[in-house]
Amino acid sequence: MKFKKILFGLPVLAPIAILASCANVNSSQSEESAKSSNPAKTTPVDQTKEDKNGSHSDESGKSSNPAETTPVVQTKEVKFATSQGKYWPLIFALDSLGQHKNGLIPYYNEKFKNDPDFVPVRLQLQDETKTKTQQDTADNLETAFSTKSKDFPALVLGDVTSAIVANRNNRLLDLSSLSSKLNPSLFNQEVVNNYNKLNLSNNKLFNIPFNVNDVDATSFNLDNMAIIFDLIKQGGGTVDENMELYKKAMESKNKGNSVPANSLFKAIQPKSNTVFKNMHINQSTFTTIESALEFANNFVAGIQIDSSKTSILNDETANISIFDIDYAHQSLVKDVISNTGKGLWDITDKTGTPSFEFPIDTDASLQDKFKSVYDKFTSKINTIKTQVNGKDKIIQAIQYKNYKKPGGFGEWGSHDILLYHTAFGYVPGVGIKQSIDTATSRSLFPDQIANFATYQDVYTIGQALKATPDAPYSAYWSGGSSIIPIKTDDEKINKGAVKFLEWLYTGTNDITGKTMSNLDYIAEVGAYFVPTKDYITQTKLDELTKERDGILAQIQEAEKTTGKTFEKQGDAAKDIQWNLYAKLANLNSVILSMKSMLEALKHTNDGQTKFLYDSSDPKAGKISKTIGDSLIERTNFEKPTTKTSDGILDTIKGIVESN
Repeated sequence: MKFKKILFGLPVLAPIAILASCANVNSSQSEESAKSSNPAKTTPVDQTKEDKNGSHSDESGKSSNPAETTPVVQTKEVKFATSQGKYWPLIFALDSLGQHKNGLIPYYNEKFKNDPDFVPVRLQLQDETKTKTQQDTADNLETAFSTKSKDFPALVLGDVTSAIVANRNNRLLDLSSLSSKLNPSLFNQEVVNNYNKLNLSNNKLFNIPFNVNDVDATSFNLDNMAIIFDLIKQGGGTVDENMELYKKAMESKNKGNSVPANSLFKAIQPKSNTVFKNMHINQSTFTTIESALEFANNFVAGIQIDSSKTSILNDETANISIFDIDYAHQSLVKDVISNTGKGLWDITDKTGTPSFEFPIDTDASLQDKFKSVYDKFTSKINTIKTQVNGKDKIIQAIQYKNYKKPGGFGEWGSHDILLYHTAFGYVPGVGIKQSIDTATSRSLFPDQIANFATYQDVYTIGQALKATPDAPYSAYWSGGSSIIPIKTDDEKINKGAVKFLEWLYTGTNDITGKTMSNLDYIAEVGAYFVPTKDYITQTKLDELTKERDGILAQIQEAEKTTGKTFEKQGDAAKDIQWNLYAKLANLNSVILSMKSMLEALKHTNDGQTKFLYDSSDPKAGKISKTIGDSLIERTNFEKPTTKTSDGILDTIKGIVESN
């Protein structure tokens, strides 16, 4: 039985990959000299550091000057277009910093340049393509095709919307006649069917799954969670001491860093010794969406400021939350799907022409459930305020992070976990590197290193698949992008594109000095995994876990000499092997995300698992933005604004019915 497919257009997901760049500094470089570039000129989170000479360094410690790497356009080339920028994590695996020196594409261009069927590949980043989202990429294709321009890419890193545009203009490259390696059998049937569900002529593989990562992994600051568990017990509640989270939280008390001395987490107490008597905490409390929301609200409802500890608070004391969600609109939609099995929109080819449909506009039962879920997300956000030197310091149950906030690189749950500002959150897996002390984190918050959480203080697991433990459906979101091959008028370029794709998906490289598969390289350097049938296996997961554990052992051995990282700054940090910490974070990101997909794939045949992936459609994007913006406004610390579910639904219906 084929498993159910539901699509969700999410063009505002563009910042996801920005969150956790694979940039790092040379291990011999002084951390104090590492500084972030100007975010306004690059991306919302610019995580590349500059050395003292002003040149950028990647995790390998190799440095080069961008001014010296102006792209040389070949007479014939395979253009590979993306809306991603040079600091995005995947780009470090494909073409580090877009400098055409390090990464899979430069390696391929050098390794195979003498082959008779070789055509050089050139990655076109967002600065060249003038795009910020995958919808922009699809729009560029539409413009090129409609104006009869020949200046369009042979490969697109995007989503199914670009495939629809190419198909409508007879520009999809049919791989079946050009490649024996690139066919649906390369992937699990459930995965390839989901990405290629449309009936686009005889083309069975036109939207090739590529980089995948959880965009709503569940991450915990263990020290803050330890405080919460202790307070729940003091208030008469029970905590399952056998769950892995509890064990790790207790262990963290004597490892890594500690909760800052002036933190609000250190100034709270239960209202009474029975206030939490009806609270029973177990693993499902945190692995289902509504249970997590309820837990955060109930905890804040049962605590108060401990008057005997207010003296520890000062002007630098930060507001805190219990539960952060970066992409709250996505969690809300997953909740609706988990309860109903229906998406707010879907993509169909019922009329013979692929198009988006919006059941939220006409399905009364879906509308009712949407309003019910929206109310659960917004109606109650318990808050505590206390005055410190005339200014409010706030404890809030839930924070829907404003990742689009202007004037910097946005607000992210990973940063709150890093800085001890939250207890747990739904965050992109690629953001693990920014939730612990790494060179990347130091470039973003150079003045707060002493208060960073370490890899021993943070625990991250996969995405929540259900709204509640007894919800009828699971909803798995396959975050990331796909590759769409475009048919050009030059057969040599078409064949060159296929040659590159065959190598990319099935080949090997020795970039690091040892021979490894390209997919392993993407995992280690880019923090994503490619979901081929041979890669998405328990065997590969065990292999990656073993490698991760080996890196962890290296770090622990090194720290016997270097000591705790957060205690080292400037010259004292120059001997820390930051590349190991980056690789540890990248592999953790891949491992937890692969676990999520494997878990989802276990239950696809029963029809109860809904497999979701990104697609870009203007109306779907507007709906997504409407929901997301309203949630962000609801938990604004300074001026929260509540909108009604009826009002949001009316806005959504207006978007659907507009021309």
